Amino acid sequence: MERDESEEQPTGLAKYADDLTELRHRLFIVAAVFLVSLVVGLFLTTKLMPLIIAYSPAKNISLNSFSPWDAVSVFMKFGTVFATVIGLPVILFQIWRFVSPALTPKERRVSLRYIPFAVVCFAVGFCFAYFVVFPMAFAFTSGLTAAMGIEQTYGVAEFFSYMGDIILAVSLMFELPVLVMFLTGVRILKPAFLQKCRKVAYVILTAVAITITPADLFSDLLVLFPLIGLFEFSILLSKVVYRKLHTGEEE
Repeated sequence: MERDESEEQPTGLAKYADDLTELRHRLFIVAAVFLVSLVVGLFLTTKLMPLIIAYSPAKNISLNSFSPWDAVSVFMKFGTVFATVIGLPVILFQIWRFVSPALTPKERRVSLRYIPFAVVCFAVGFCFAYFVVFPMAFAFTSGLTAAMGIEQTYGVAEFFSYMGDIILAVSLMFELPVLVMFLTGVRILKPAFLQKCRKVAYVILTAVAITITPADLFSDLLVLFPLIGLFEFSILLSKVVYRKLHTGEEE
């Protein structure tokens, strides 16, 4: 007696059961790593915070707590940022492990290389933001405050929130080469399009550099040139990926 084929095929969520199980497994690993990193980050907060303040513009000013919750807020934010940064390679690797079954062997090898590159770009962007961009941005806002005759009294929660917003934005901008390589690899982006949009990109990068730096030409150029270099480097990487794609097709 022949069995009805429709009865053998899973329906609804059943046909995605394996994928859902795999996704749950990957999320569990990410959550576990994040939780462990968060505990370590919270433990190191009181030890690293004096160093962070010592190497930031805050070393010359007085930070105040305007609420009993300010210290708790900074404490938790620092631990969360620490856990995110430390867990970034694990998060990217687990994403790769989840999608890798749908990729060809060649695509798996190529996409795996993006992970260390993404981590390095984020680290470079973080250092550039912390040691270059943030001090200049803070000097500009502090100078403007002083010029308006306003006494500079900073809350610790507001100060670190301001610092985090700038550092996070610049760090993410340094992920541009990785994003461009990925979009080129999946045939969504072409080097010719990036070259065509070069003038528009330069205008946008100039606006960004002027916005986050003090109002002097040297500071603007100090930030603008690395951003332009990052964009040009992204175009170069896009050309390399695009050339390899077409070379593989010809073979």
